[in-house]
Amino acid sequence: MLFRSQTHCRQKIRHLCQACGGQEASAVAKICQAQDPSQKVDQAPSQDLGQAQSAQGQTPSDMKLTVAAIGLKVPDWAQIAWDDYAKRFPPDIKFQLKAIKAEPRGSKSPGVLMAAEAERIRAAWGRDSHRVVLDERGDRLRTLDLAERLKTWQSLGQEVVLVIGGPDGLDEELRSEAHERIRLSDLTLPHAFVRVLLVEQLYRAWSILAHHPYHRE
Repeated sequence: MLFRSQTHCRQKIRHLCQACGGQEASAVAKICQAQDPSQKVDQAPSQDLGQAQSAQGQTPSDMKLTVAAIGLKVPDWAQIAWDDYAKRFPPDIKFQLKAIKAEPRGSKSPGVLMAAEAERIRAAWGRDSHRVVLDERGDRLRTLDLAERLKTWQSLGQEVVLVIGGPDGLDEELRSEAHERIRLSDLTLPHAFVRVLLVEQLYRAWSILAHHPYHRE
C-alpha cells in the first residue's frame, strides 16, 4: 500500500478511525512510517476514536433505555409482543421495562390519582435521567424523526426514560418536569397497545440507524 504523502496517510488514518476502528488505523500508520521513516505519523488514540464515533451518532459506551409505564399487568398478547421486541435490541442498548403500580381508582378524583402516580414515576426515572413523556399534546414524530431522537439520546451518556401514563393520563406538573414530550399517534389507543407500539417503534428506530433490513422505506 503506497501513499502519495504524509498528509495522504493522515487522511487515510482519520477515515479508518471513523469507518472501521483503531486497529485498521494503526496498521496504516505503520505502513506510512515504513515508507518514510523520517516522518512521524500520529496514530489516533482511543479517546479520538470515541470522539469520531460520537460524531457519527455512535457511542463507545452502553446506552440504558427504560420504559416506565403505569400498570403492573397487561394481557398475554401484549406481554408476548413486548418480550419479542425487547430481546431484539443489541447488547449495547440496555433496554428494560419498569412497570409501576397504578393508584387504586375508587372514588378519588383524576387529579389525586395522577398526582399519586406521578410520585411513583419520579422514583422510577431517577435524578440524572433524560426524561421523555408520551403526551397527546407532545411533538408529532414520524418513524424517521424517532430514529433521529434515538441517535441524539445515544449521545447523551444518560439513562433515557420514556414514560407511559395511566388511564387518566399524566399529572401536569410531571409533564413540565420532562425534557421532551412526544406522541405516538393522533388516535386514542389501549394502554397495553401503547407499550407494544412504543417498543416496536424504538426497535424500528434502532434498525434504521443500524441499517438493519427490518425497516423498509
